Amino acid sequence: MNRIDTRIVLGKERFKSSINTDINLNLPLSNTEKEMEEYDRSVVLSLVDVFDEERQSSSIFRFTANIDFLFFNSYIGTSPYSKFTDQLYYLNPDDSFVTQIWSGYPQYKEFDLMRTDNNVVGYTQNPNVHLNFINEESSFYNWNFYLSYPFENDFNKRLLYYPSSNVSKTWVASEGIPFQINKPFDFNGQDLISLVCPVPHNFQPGQYVEINYNGNIYLEEVYSLGNNGFNSDKFIINLTQSTLNSALPNGGVGTLKRIVDINNSGDSKSIYYVRKHRILTKADDAVLVKSGFEQNGFGVKNRFQFDKITPPGSARITQRHGNQSYNLTFKRDIDIAPLRDNLKRPITEVFVTIINRGYFGWFNKPIFNNVGLREGYEFNITNTVSPYWSNANNQVNLTNIQLGNYVSNGRTFYYNRDLGLNDVISGGFCEFNQLEQNEYLLSDFFHKLYFNNDYFTLNNLNTTNPDGYYYKPHNSIPIRVYSDYLEEALIDEVEGAPDYAFYIQSTDRLIWRDIYTYGYVDEKGLGLNYPFINGTHYPTSKIIFRLRPEGTVKQDINAIGNPLIDECE
Repeated sequence: MNRIDTRIVLGKERFKSSINTDINLNLPLSNTEKEMEEYDRSVVLSLVDVFDEERQSSSIFRFTANIDFLFFNSYIGTSPYSKFTDQLYYLNPDDSFVTQIWSGYPQYKEFDLMRTDNNVVGYTQNPNVHLNFINEESSFYNWNFYLSYPFENDFNKRLLYYPSSNVSKTWVASEGIPFQINKPFDFNGQDLISLVCPVPHNFQPGQYVEINYNGNIYLEEVYSLGNNGFNSDKFIINLTQSTLNSALPNGGVGTLKRIVDINNSGDSKSIYYVRKHRILTKADDAVLVKSGFEQNGFGVKNRFQFDKITPPGSARITQRHGNQSYNLTFKRDIDIAPLRDNLKRPITEVFVTIINRGYFGWFNKPIFNNVGLREGYEFNITNTVSPYWSNANNQVNLTNIQLGNYVSNGRTFYYNRDLGLNDVISGGFCEFNQLEQNEYLLSDFFHKLYFNNDYFTLNNLNTTNPDGYYYKPHNSIPIRVYSDYLEEALIDEVEGAPDYAFYIQSTDRLIWRDIYTYGYVDEKGLGLNYPFINGTHYPTSKIIFRLRPEGTVKQDINAIGNPLIDECE
């Protein structure tokens, strides 16, 4: 029904000299309301309201992501295995032809999210292949893709931090944030004690810090933050020296916790933990395809290898770098209604979890207990030597992902086994403050990938941390958003509070943050508006998946000073 009021007036009725003319009206075919007749009664339905009602009541999600794979091929080496030698991107083929020692980079295809080398004779095609290539498995040889969510907190996860090569701190996550003492720090003529943290501490001046040093507990007010270095206020807490000068020696290490309100320390003291992720999908639920003509901003580097100066004696094009982007879709729909996050709240984000598989066998030589991957946190990644990675006997940093193996041409090759539904792996190191009702990711979780030195020996071996590649497995897709406004209600008003509200004993009140409805975006831009069709939400995310070589990423707390402002600027 067209409810637009339209009045047609003859020309002669408008004014004296006007004439009558033919008029055509274009009636729109779209409509937002419909009369529903039932017996002798009629009801006008708003299609907008019906759509929104269906949208808010649906808990079914189909997840997609667009992935840019960023990778710099960094390591040169040699291989005693001819199948790998024949596949190198040769560094100096003329010299290698003379010496018959062939060195180069493993090609980009050994790292790419999708392999396309299904027709390489002697490697993926007969005769005498290394591996029979199955085209349907092209996106599963190097990496596996899963959906996961943080479902539980691990308060007893053992962590290890090295402020320097000869100073270390071992603690469990629930003990808080590690720090190293630096004193005296001169601030406007006053000597202060600085607590230097490897992760953002979230403190504000006037809040209190609970210090645990050698089992002794101290409560101190935060005097100031930072040391005039760029961004240092996020990592450095300053205290007056009055009571702690003798208790905290310079260079000592301990742990600390944040207290928002010293008069209500029981409710306002932050808790610290490592998130545990539960796997929601199987490996073959992921569908990866090239993203049309889309490419990332980095270049492609190819080289033509002449047949006269290659070990197999055949001309070919080899690739060191690439820049393809990909689209990832999961075939399995996820019902989020029964899922609760690690804080027992309705889940507000799901993660695309990417795990190295390495089926072609260049990586993942067993380290200990049939594990080939190490794990750590951003604060473990340094440019200087860190025993966290260089100590081959360190078992704190082993993942729980088991290895599989197969035999080809008389040699055993290893790969990381697929994860299954409900498998659990570690996630980020976090802080949650009950009084603020905010969770803070303090340090991202990383895996470190190593070459199997039985089959690829590096020429440019680093003398500090063992060479390898870091990558971040968990990549968030937000599906709902918490309000930035803190709600509260009296304890006897429980009908108006959600089941995840937190009870504040000192005020006898419940506090919480509302979860915005699907499609709602507030005036500050906070909110999400994903497509919804046929009873299913379709959230998506842009993922930058980086494979980082050793030595290119580090924690830098005080790198440069603040920019200078003078009359020339």
